[in-house]
Amino acid sequence: MIKVGIINVTGYAGAELARLLYNHPEARVASVTGRSEVGKKLSQVFPHLACYDLTIEPELDSVDFAFSALPHAASAEACAPLVKAGVPVVDISADFRLDDAKEYAEWYGGEHPAPDLLPAVYGLTELNREAVKAAKLVANPGCYPESALLALAPALKAGILAARGAYVICDEIDLCDVEFYERAVALLSGRQVDLVGGSKAMRGANDQRPLLRRAATKTINLMLRVMVGFHGTD
Repeated sequence: MIKVGIINVTGYAGAELARLLYNHPEARVASVTGRSEVGKKLSQVFPHLACYDLTIEPELDSVDFAFSALPHAASAEACAPLVKAGVPVVDISADFRLDDAKEYAEWYGGEHPAPDLLPAVYGLTELNREAVKAAKLVANPGCYPESALLALAPALKAGILAARGAYVICDEIDLCDVEFYERAVALLSGRQVDLVGGSKAMRGANDQRPLLRRAATKTINLMLRVMVGFHGTD
């Protein structure tokens, strides 16, 4: 039985992870931490997790495998000592989804806390399963890139979309501005435009375009430019 630790079980992702892992046949949650509620029983904070007899601690005990459910920046700092100690880690935040520390700084507004751990394995298991199996550090995909990539991958594999010179515009419609649509139409009609996706105000810290581009080129191993015009959350 694999002893699993969850960093920041008191957040939504951490609590949901604990719920899912309870029925895993080969894993047992043995240690949990939280940025709040330290010292309380997990069942006291989350009654639906009464199946666990665990106390929320400030640091993980000895575990065989760890998940980090901290926000980006804080998560990389927590993952680094575990990875260096040989403990396999899945990071649920955005900290290891990009290969390049400079690109991380550009999109997330700060220096990467653990650039020496880059690159991690992109954890889109439907397309990258073997690499995930052997990885010591896995970057859990965000929801928008994952939904787009899983929809695009069959078309790319079948050659329906050209591997070079193709533009795939992934767009959360209700958040895109008129300017973006005008430029997208111009691109698709063959006119030369500089399309980067959305207005400047919409390209915030949680912009998903670099994540889509990285996953499309590395996981699927095809040259695809994915340009996204939305500002969403991981």
